[in-house]
Amino acid sequence: MTKVRQMITAALGLLPVAGSTAVAQTEDTGNGARPNIIFIMCDDMGYGDLGCYGQKRIETPNLDRMAQEGMRFTQAYAGSPVSAPSRASFMTGQHTGHTHVRGNREYWRSSSRANMYGNNADYSLIGQEPYLMNHKIIPEVMKEAGYNTGMFGKWAGGYYNTDHPNTYLLDANGNSDTSKSGRSSSASLPNKRGIDCYYGYICQFQAHTYYPNFLNRYDPEKYGDKHVVVDVLEENIKHKAVATGDRDFENRSQYTSDLIHQYALEWIDRQAEKDAPFLGIFTYTLPHAELWQPQDSLVEKYKEKFKGQDGGDWGGEFGSWYYRAPSRRAQFAAMISRLDAQVGEIFEKLEEKGIADNTLVIFTSDNGPHTEGGADPTWFNSNGGLQGTKRQTHEGGVRVPFIAKGPGVPAGVVNDHQLAFYDIMPTLLDYAGGDGSAYSLEASTDERCYDGISFYNTLTGNDAEQEKHEFLYWEFHETNQVALRMGDWKLVAKSGVPALYDLSKDPHEDTNVAAQNPKVLRQMLEIIQQQHTASSLFNVTMPEVPEDDGSEVVTEVKTDKLYTLECQPNDGHSARFISDNNGSLNGQTAKGTKFRFEPAVGGGYYIRSTVSGKYINANSGKTDISFDAEPKSAWTVGQLSKSDAYVYFTIGGNKYLNNHQGGADNMRLATHSPIAQNNKCSLWTLHQYEENATGITSVSDGIESKDGKYLQNEEVVIVRDRQKYNLKGQKLR
Repeated sequence: MTKVRQMITAALGLLPVAGSTAVAQTEDTGNGARPNIIFIMCDDMGYGDLGCYGQKRIETPNLDRMAQEGMRFTQAYAGSPVSAPSRASFMTGQHTGHTHVRGNREYWRSSSRANMYGNNADYSLIGQEPYLMNHKIIPEVMKEAGYNTGMFGKWAGGYYNTDHPNTYLLDANGNSDTSKSGRSSSASLPNKRGIDCYYGYICQFQAHTYYPNFLNRYDPEKYGDKHVVVDVLEENIKHKAVATGDRDFENRSQYTSDLIHQYALEWIDRQAEKDAPFLGIFTYTLPHAELWQPQDSLVEKYKEKFKGQDGGDWGGEFGSWYYRAPSRRAQFAAMISRLDAQVGEIFEKLEEKGIADNTLVIFTSDNGPHTEGGADPTWFNSNGGLQGTKRQTHEGGVRVPFIAKGPGVPAGVVNDHQLAFYDIMPTLLDYAGGDGSAYSLEASTDERCYDGISFYNTLTGNDAEQEKHEFLYWEFHETNQVALRMGDWKLVAKSGVPALYDLSKDPHEDTNVAAQNPKVLRQMLEIIQQQHTASSLFNVTMPEVPEDDGSEVVTEVKTDKLYTLECQPNDGHSARFISDNNGSLNGQTAKGTKFRFEPAVGGGYYIRSTVSGKYINANSGKTDISFDAEPKSAWTVGQLSKSDAYVYFTIGGNKYLNNHQGGADNMRLATHSPIAQNNKCSLWTLHQYEENATGITSVSDGIESKDGKYLQNEEVVIVRDRQKYNLKGQKLR
């Protein structure tokens, strides 16, 4: 039991979170009783963008040090592959099959009114789909646990009307009345949702520029604010807005990344003088597009470093408020290094105030890397070699960097615990000593219905006691995708069509193994159906669960029978042989496997390696040859007579035919063969042979080729227990 946990006050009468170890309650000693918590969520940073995650081109010394002195997670997941729903998953403790906000629904688009800031027009209505008022979110829950709260950066949890800043409309259930959004502000704004102090972007679309006309603020302690107000950036509005495309935009000097960061540091100053612990939610916008920032020594450093390979300039996309990006790769790298420096300043501030040892700091990203505004994630390997980027439910879109440092967290640990953003609420409650039992799916109320599992045990080095997820869930309407991870299995359904991947063997999600694992597929599809609740705002096509008639699906064949491949050339002649680029038949390696060479009637033939030139001769009699090592090249049949020549492939007792892989792309006939003048085969056929008293008899066939390319069709059949069955997708009763 850590010291931090032992110091939770008995007077609070608080219970441990469900799924966590019990907590010994002791006397509250003020700010040291329970840890302060700073949660840093950056914007669009990929899994591979930090040095400690393998980044080679960008310097991130402070975050690398944080990983060395804390715990780095390798299988941590965002709530969604895009910003607003990912933040909603974090805030609500729900996955995107349950949480209300599942996409970037922008309210400024529906507003025709505009306010003037200097000579620049801006929308009067700004923001996103609100969080439901009848569902408690993290800052509300943590305030109930006795924490002061502050948030700095993106809100993305409701909309604000600058014409009517203090007007909030609610429906009969206490939720924001979105039907009248053009004339009111949302009730789901920071001042109504448990935030004591706020500074940043109410509207995440406005966060597309780092030099906007204004930010939003709620700070009653410092300014006496009674509601969210507009903080006009006077030095910016003297110049043209980014949306105009005018180069005068470059004269804007109030860079919001710095403004928000400095406000957050000053807030830490204030909190350090108070007795109550604090929760700081720092939703910084770096390294989101646009790739424009102070053109200082940091940018110049990367311009020099990438000289000759800077990727050139990017022209801008003013409809999306992305300004031009000169030396775009240098700009992107500088943004990440700038964010790294800000994280370093946060730790310096904690040390300066003497509260570093009692502050848990978590760093992560809201989703995978973006390709917008001139960014080049491929060149930087921003997704860490995973498939996909932002807006994709593949690993590259949702797996994110995740680092924790603080009291009780062991140093230098790399942990593969599978967690998602909706686990953060119960984890923070566990640190706070809050009543987590009320915030779980088992509570089954609208107000308290959560999907997360606390990973407090993992964070404090007690993996043996850590409860694990059976699965992790995502859905995203823009790209019409649903995904589920269950252990090492990953299912991605696009427009309702599922594909199954084994991440233990295929982390890049290249090979769909659904046909080989029907039971796993069905189980995961059933979970998806159970976890999805319909949404009128964010609709996705759900994959169907196939009917289960109780029969056995054939996915592999184990047999000692003999197989061969037959090529039927277009001229009607026939030659039968085995040959592919790795010495295998349909994915099975040839190492230790016997090939039988049968000479042609009236003449011999050979098998030749097309790379090494090595010959394997069988000019007389039957010859069995076993390869001691796996061939590294294609094999070609030559010297064929007009009579048939045979090569028989023996599949041992532990071998099987994997019909999902063709494995014959490199098959070819020797061009000098009398029967191979036309070497494009119109038909490839898989034959199974059985030896009997009268010789060799073909009992099954059916792999078709077009233009010499091997294709799998529905007509493949196998012989099992001397019975004929259709292999692909069919069942044995």
